[in-house]
Amino acid sequence: MCLASASAGWCYQCDSRNPRCGMQIDQTIGIDKTPCNGQCYTYLRKNILYRGCSWEHGFMTAQTTFTAVYEKDGLWLFCDTPLCNSNAAPIMDEILLSILNNP
Repeated sequence: MCLASASAGWCYQCDSRNPRCGMQIDQTIGIDKTPCNGQCYTYLRKNILYRGCSWEHGFMTAQTTFTAVYEKDGLWLFCDTPLCNSNAAPIMDEILLSILNNP
């Protein structure tokens, strides 16, 4: 767990309604990328997985990386290296840990 000290640069920007934007993004397939002066995020809400840049959603200060941020009916995970939001396994791990720790 560390705080971001620099911008990610580029993030994947898509959601899981696109079959190429599922749990793991195949980096050889053309998936939209967005420039980012903040952090990349993976966000799970109502069984849809979203990816993008934190500044799009008002996260203007660095969030702790790879630590779940629960918000209403969604879960955010942030990372701070280029295209670091390609793998959704960490967000699923957080959900499973939450369920196991709060039976």
